[in-house]
Amino acid sequence: MSLAFLFGAGSSIRAGLPSTALLTTRVLGDSDVFLHTSGRYLSGECPQAMEHSSTGALNRIRLLLQLLKSEADLYFYAERQPNYEDLQFMLHQIVGSLSGDLENPALNPLIRDLDHKLQSVLTEDPQKLRSVRRSNGDWYMHRLSNLLQVANEASNYIRDIVAAELSKPKCSVDYLSWIGEACRTAETNWIFSLNHDPLLDRLLQKLEVNHVDGFDQPDEHGVRYWRPELFDTCILKFVKLHGSVDWVWIRESKTEKRVSPGVAQITKVLPGVDITRPLILMGTHNKMSDYTNYLYEDLHVEFYNALKKVNRIVTCGYGFGDKGINSRLIAWLLRSKENRIVVVHPHPQNCQQHARAAIYQHWDHWVQARQLCPLPKKAEDVTWSEIKAFL
Repeated sequence: MSLAFLFGAGSSIRAGLPSTALLTTRVLGDSDVFLHTSGRYLSGECPQAMEHSSTGALNRIRLLLQLLKSEADLYFYAERQPNYEDLQFMLHQIVGSLSGDLENPALNPLIRDLDHKLQSVLTEDPQKLRSVRRSNGDWYMHRLSNLLQVANEASNYIRDIVAAELSKPKCSVDYLSWIGEACRTAETNWIFSLNHDPLLDRLLQKLEVNHVDGFDQPDEHGVRYWRPELFDTCILKFVKLHGSVDWVWIRESKTEKRVSPGVAQITKVLPGVDITRPLILMGTHNKMSDYTNYLYEDLHVEFYNALKKVNRIVTCGYGFGDKGINSRLIAWLLRSKENRIVVVHPHPQNCQQHARAAIYQHWDHWVQARQLCPLPKKAEDVTWSEIKAFL
């Protein structure tokens, strides 16, 4: 038997991290967030000097998000509540269409509708609150580019809010200590995570489980640089398929002791170092287009290779909502009747009901064939011996 683990957001709830629903409420709420001069959206009380520009930007962003939420409510009516991932996907489509990066003529009606509804606020610059109407007749296209700006800022806003909320686990991670036992006693070569939070990273360090995550040892600045070739140097590989809140791209260093540019995991604050927003994938379906991009391609190669070698997968906290991940799992299950997936979930029937259609439709057949074995337990209540009995 060869084994891989796949962890989803549900495995982090016990640690005090917000659920998808709570993150969506936070994103849509009138919360204590302000636009910093750095361009980041930060939690806390807005400094008086930034209040004017910050309020103007946030009002426009929240108005756009509410309009998109209304569209999503109609689309998902009687099915489910839309979440911040849906909003991010919609924003990705709008930004791609307006920028010319993602041609989609079907979006024209939505863009025209948004432009009409936001007409009174898009006649002003959302950052500086000054008029951008022009007298030479090109004001319409300029206002569309302003919609592009607001949509892009709304995407950044969601990223900053979610990253901040997921960067602060509030409880002990000991409830997942069964992972350490599994790594030491089973033929486990891969631990995959779809989570952006650092919960599993900290747990593996605390349990002193020997593993690699694709990053080198910290340098003198506390920076760990991305080196995917390290995956070949250790039996146990910890792979975060959707990135992490502490992964960034270092663009430039203005410090005396220069920090090299590149993709890195930062372990402390780096004054004078220009870094990007956290490298995390977000959005319902646009994640898949990023799976072949730099960094993520290396991560998903590990997932692809693992599925060629393992015959058992244990999922924990995963709701089968990621179309790209589901496609790989389905292909893996169809490849051999000996392949089996153990689903650790407190309410397996709910998991099936809310899974994407391709998983939902095959679920009962796989259960009958013993290829899918639901284990009705929470992540904090299950034991390794219970999981092992289903393998």
